[in-house]
Amino acid sequence: MKPWFVKEADIIKFPEPDKKVVQMPNVASYPDFLTGVKDLHNRKAQGEISQDSHDRLYSDLINRFMKKESFETPWFLREVGLSVGTLQKDPQRGENFLNYIKQGIPFDTAKGPFIVNKEELAKWSSILKGTFKGTPGKIKGKINKQDILVSLSGITKTRDFGSTQSASGGDEEDPEKPTLSNRGLIAEGILGAGLFAKFIKRDGAISVADITQVLDRFKAGETEIQVQDIAGDVADTFQLVLKMKKGPYRDIFDKNKRPLLEDEYNAVVKFANGPYAKKYSSFFARNGKADTVRVISDGVSEETTTKTDVYVQMPSEIDKDERSKNFGKPRVLKFEVSLKSGAVRQIGQIGGSDFDKQIKLWDLFGVDVKDLQKEYESKDTEKEKLLVTYKAVAQRLGDALLGDKDDTERKVLRKIEDAIKYFATRRDPKVRVVKFDKGDYKMLDITRIDNKIMDQIDLTTVFTTGKSGLPTVIVKDKQMKDTKYITRIRVKTEKVKGGLYFRNIIEMGPMLEEMLKIEKEA
Repeated sequence: MKPWFVKEADIIKFPEPDKKVVQMPNVASYPDFLTGVKDLHNRKAQGEISQDSHDRLYSDLINRFMKKESFETPWFLREVGLSVGTLQKDPQRGENFLNYIKQGIPFDTAKGPFIVNKEELAKWSSILKGTFKGTPGKIKGKINKQDILVSLSGITKTRDFGSTQSASGGDEEDPEKPTLSNRGLIAEGILGAGLFAKFIKRDGAISVADITQVLDRFKAGETEIQVQDIAGDVADTFQLVLKMKKGPYRDIFDKNKRPLLEDEYNAVVKFANGPYAKKYSSFFARNGKADTVRVISDGVSEETTTKTDVYVQMPSEIDKDERSKNFGKPRVLKFEVSLKSGAVRQIGQIGGSDFDKQIKLWDLFGVDVKDLQKEYESKDTEKEKLLVTYKAVAQRLGDALLGDKDDTERKVLRKIEDAIKYFATRRDPKVRVVKFDKGDYKMLDITRIDNKIMDQIDLTTVFTTGKSGLPTVIVKDKQMKDTKYITRIRVKTEKVKGGLYFRNIIEMGPMLEEMLKIEKEA
């Protein structure tokens, strides 16, 4: 008889699984978001994981890669890198690209901010003009102070180079960084807040902190403040009005986005502490009257008679000048500003490709194109039609400028000057043109170009189409490069429902800025 401890027991066989045991996916093992998405999809389709497991793992996958992926610009919406064709499609893109190299502005790449060696400038100028012979090759530069070669396609396509993801002044391609809806419209709001800060500080110089404090108080509901008059026993009441579109209004109060607007804040500080704003601040502080002063930044109203972005109104006084457009209304001081911010040179546009729009456009520059209507309307495409007028205008202006004809050149420049007035200020002599760029400002007097300057230049016109096939007319001095133009009129397209919409863009060139008087004192 066997002892109890060696007695054989009744063995129950463990049931075998109907299916092969499958190891659950490990989210941490996926090298990137897309690989994880595909693997989870395939496993669910093959029945290896349930819908509940798929949803849980997919949520884990998103959490793992959420710092690298954006819900606004995820991997499947991101635009490809740059190409020569992309830069040549719009002259402004090429100009921006060369300015980045010239000024040492970092390009965005997957490996980090890329600063291009300035020795590359001549080569890429030639490439974008189409005169370079050979293969461009990679671009020399530095990332994190280390020498590196980066291909053009390795540079991220941001707003300055034609990105359609947002109109931000930030980096819409990097979801870790905040973005801006519209840098120019935000700058108008900052300018309004800066002037408000200066007026309530009286003779004191303001800082960026003063402007942000005004904005923070405005957001909290404090839009009005009383300040004692220096010269009398009265107090002035200052009001701030910000008329802004939804995106810029949201961005101007977002503290995380203020570092993106450093140049705009610094430019406003210098302008508000400058002689022009100081004159008005001193007036309010010392006139011995209980003034009510309203600083208005208006980026919403679509006025056809004015181009004022920021102005100062006095509800405490009524305009009694019967010749004034504000007769019977609160007095508006001669502190009206048309603001141009950043490197963008556009000062106006005429939308549409109908022939009547061409008549209006070129009439502003003193060129009659009415005789071209039959040829214009005989063309099949909008591009072919616009080529007719743009090419003819370049030819006609060029013929008028042939030889040493000072009177003709003066007439052409006066027409250009008048067109600039129309687009920049709607010919309102009270409106000042203020340009913000690189943390500084300058005020342009566009009332008249000095005859002495006119006598020193020899004008010519350039007609070009570039890779896009869209026409451009450039007016410049014969001795200057095309990029140092006086004015440039070009066609730009944008996608709309049902096709393309054509716009005629008018730009003020670097040479014209130099020709205009820059006000040193107000």
